[in-house]
Amino acid sequence: MQDSTNRVTPTGKLALSLDVSLRILFISATGPFGADFAERYHAQIAPLRSALQPIAWGSLATVVAGESLANDEVRDFLISSIKDAKSLGLKVTALVLEQDAPQGNVQWWDSVYQQTGLRYRLFYKRQEAISFLIQSLS
Repeated sequence: MQDSTNRVTPTGKLALSLDVSLRILFISATGPFGADFAERYHAQIAPLRSALQPIAWGSLATVVAGESLANDEVRDFLISSIKDAKSLGLKVTALVLEQDAPQGNVQWWDSVYQQTGLRYRLFYKRQEAISFLIQSLS
């Protein structure tokens, strides 16, 4: 892997990495999520997304909520960010949630991805998510 970034923000932790050979952008985020987190996320992810252009690529997002996700600002930011990524070649996302993630969080993520029109699937095991992405991008 290359192009790794790890940052702890007042509103959460973010780790990004890119595997060019697999065409997968790995995103690991631990909340709580707020405006500061969203700004830092956007600034850090832009160069990694650009490195994948013009090929089709996928993302694997591992998310630990930290605190409630039910925040309109965060939801709107995510929807906009995912739509932007689609315009840069994102074809599919695998979302890995905690095994004991509340059903409300699962539904919240479903609603975010449904609004983007992006092909996605929820997982509780990282390796299953990676296999899904590799198959989807082949």
